[in-house]
Parts: sequence; structure tokens; C-alpha cells
Amino acid sequence: MDEKQVNQDNNEDVVDTMKNRNVRLALLFTFLGSASRGVWAFVILSNFIHALTGSTLSVGFAEGIQGFSQCIFALVAGVAADKFSREFSLRLAGAFGLIACGVAIFSLKYQETWLTDQYRYYFVIAFLCFWGAYQGIWTTSLETIFADSIATGKRSQFSTQKFILLQIASITGPVIGILLFFYQGNHWKYNILNDIFFIGILLSLPSVFILFLFRDKYTLGELSESHASPLQSPLINDEDVGNVNKDDHFKIGYNYINNNVGNNNKVGRIPYILAIADIISGISAGMTVKFFPLFFANDLKLTPIYTNGIYVGLPIAMSIMAHGGQFVARRYFGRVFTIIFMSIGGAFALIGLWAIEKYAGESTPINVKIIVYVLSTLQHCVRPLKKSLLMDFVPKKRRGIWNAVDSVTRFGWSGSAILGGWIISSYGYGASFLYTGILQFLAAVFLFCLIPLVPNNDNERHREASVDSYESVDDSLRTTSDTAATGW
Repeated sequence: MDEKQVNQDNNEDVVDTMKNRNVRLALLFTFLGSASRGVWAFVILSNFIHALTGSTLSVGFAEGIQGFSQCIFALVAGVAADKFSREFSLRLAGAFGLIACGVAIFSLKYQETWLTDQYRYYFVIAFLCFWGAYQGIWTTSLETIFADSIATGKRSQFSTQKFILLQIASITGPVIGILLFFYQGNHWKYNILNDIFFIGILLSLPSVFILFLFRDKYTLGELSESHASPLQSPLINDEDVGNVNKDDHFKIGYNYINNNVGNNNKVGRIPYILAIADIISGISAGMTVKFFPLFFANDLKLTPIYTNGIYVGLPIAMSIMAHGGQFVARRYFGRVFTIIFMSIGGAFALIGLWAIEKYAGESTPINVKIIVYVLSTLQHCVRPLKKSLLMDFVPKKRRGIWNAVDSVTRFGWSGSAILGGWIISSYGYGASFLYTGILQFLAAVFLFCLIPLVPNNDNERHREASVDSYESVDDSLRTTSDTAATGW
């Protein structure tokens, strides 16, 4: 076994990531939150608003309000996470989540005569405002505390696992939708949509309460510091393992891989490049992502059960593609090339969907259109690779604000829905596919700027130590470090 592999294995011995309290809670929150959100947010929300108002523009406006709220509060959370604590920000997110659920429950179940469809729409907008604040805060703070709880060089693996867990969990919502539509009627009726929406909100409450359980004291110390921060600190210190007796001969430290990365000023450009590309991609995605359920219902004339079936299969396909991307990045091309080529593939698929709609819409089987749509999500399957790359090159003291910027890029998913609603109402769904695909292609091409900045072994963080000195440590040290660093 070569020295590189020994160092990597030793890193895993010191801290078992899956035993860390914050990591486990993040995965649990991801599962429960995605499962409950899948009940109402993917298929139901846009169709519910459309049934309530009869307007795609109203759908876009409501989604846009959520996006603007998420944008503003993500920035607030980024500052709060860095200046105060991640723990405080997550509790603030939990408070907004409880308020949002309360407003939604009131608007969906309060049936007094004065609560007309117009007023109910206003209440839905209020709910989306609070929900956007909730999402903006927890997205920023959870990603930050998650990154702080994982050793640098290991985030690609665990970010991909979390992404896959999110996708698999999101199957639960459409499955529940299929069962409810089968029981109540396979129609896009307001009353059916209202009931499923209400059930989804109730199921969201447990995940909101989980946000109150995270603790800053279970984050790692120098183990989770950035590649961009040269270190000569002990590998194991009080932040990482608590009260551990260290012998004098146990002198293991991190060393920034200067021979590969070079000038720190150049490395500092990496987060900015990722942010610009994500802003372009996010704004473009917002013009289509929120409207695909309407496209399936209105243009393709699919039933609710069929549409929910698509959203059962889609997360499975995205999980496979994300896992494949992580494997290819690790074994062959590295993260940057994998991100670029998968993103370009997704953009071409979306442009292809426009071409099908424009030139062969009637003659192309529906299943072919759905397959092309699934391929277009390659753009989103690289998100865990992007997130791990960002967190590996951002210093801990600035991770809050950079996660806020990353969350703001998601604002485009909802904020530009207003523009998407107008484009669709004026020119049809195909036009939104074309504009989105072009912008996503440009965003992918912009990522070529990362190639000279990111080293080939950017997922390794080497230590200045001999293997013999590490192996001389008493086994009890490793046991103690596992317990104190994880909180479990």
C-alpha cells in the first residue's frame, strides 16, 4: 500500500464521519424534508395555484415570491452563521418553518365564506414567503454545518450520498400522490389538490423540528479546514476529539499541497467562478423547472397518476446519474471535467426537447419526450460535485456567506419563474426550454475557467507525518476520538 493510501485510510480512522451527530441529523433531515416536500411541492403546488387562479402568470408570481424571500434570507443566514453560529441560524430556520406550516394549514383548511379564492391565493403567497425564508436559512446553515462536520477531501462522497438520499426520499411524495389520486379520482380537481397539499404540509412538520437539534460543538476543527488555508495545526486537537491524551511523539499535521495548487490568490477565484456559473444556470432553470408539471398536465395531457409516476422514476434516474458522475470524477476525469460535460449534456437535452416540440411535437411519442426530459436533469445531478468543490476551497470562517451565495443561486429557480410564466403564456413551453438550454450551456462553458485552478488531486489533503508515528498511537485514542468528535 502506498503512502498516499495509508494517509487516506488513517484519516478515516481518526474521525468516522457517519458517527458525527450533525452529519446524521443532516441526512435524517434531508430524507424527511425531501419526502414530505415531494408530496406537495413537485407536482401539486403549481397545479394547485393554476386550479385556484387559472393563470400560469399567477403560478410564476407565487413561485417568484418564494424565490425572492429565499434569496434575502439566505444572505441573512450566511452572515449569521459566520458571525454568530450555525446552530442559531438553524433554530431561526425552524421558527420560520413552523410559521409557514401554520399559515398553510389555515389557508388550506379554513373554509369560511369570506376566504374567497383570491384571498386564499394571498394566503398561499404568504405561506411561500415564510417557506422561502425557511428554505433560505436552513439551506445556508445546514450546508455549512454539514461541511464543517466532514474532513476536507471526503465531501464529494458524502455530498453525493446526501444528494442521492434526497432524490430517493422524494419518491415518497409522488407515491403518496398516486395513492391519493387513485382513491379520490385521477383528475386535476381543486379539492383533490387541496387535500394532498394539506397532507404534505402536515408531513413537513417533523423535519422542521429536527433543525432545533444541531450543535456547533460537534463540528470538526482543522480537519475540516479549506485547501485554501495553509495549515501546520495538529491533525487531532481539542476541537476534533475533546479531551485526548497525546504523547509527545504524536506530531501529525496537515500541510497544504502547494506544489499542486500554487498561488492561493488563484485558488481564491474558484468560489467566484462556481457562483457566476450557478447564477446563470439557476436563473435559466427557474424558467422551466417549476412549469414541467403544468407541461405534463396541459400540453402532454397526462393524468395526475401518470405525472406522479414520472416523479417517482425521475429521482431514481437522477440518483444513478449522480452516483455515476461521482464515480467517473473519482476514478477518471476529476470533478471539474465531469461537472462540465454532464452540464453540457443536460443543456443539449433541453434544447433537443425544444426542437422536438417545434418540429416533431405531434409525431414524437410521449415516452421519448419524457426520456429527453430526464436526460436534461444531468445539469442538476452535478450539484453534489459542485458543492464539495466549493466547500473544499472556501475557508471555514467564510463558509456561511458562501453557502448563502450558493443558496441565492437557487433563487433563480423560483425568482425567474415570473419570467418563465410570461414566456410560456406568450410563446409556449418550447421557448422556455430553448432559452434555458442556451443559458445552461453558457454556464457550463464558463466552468472551463476552473481547469487551470483546480489540481488533479484536489480531493486529497496530505499530512506531514510518518506512518510509524501514527501507528504508535494507543488504540484508545481512536476510540475516544470517535466518541468525542461525533456526540453519539
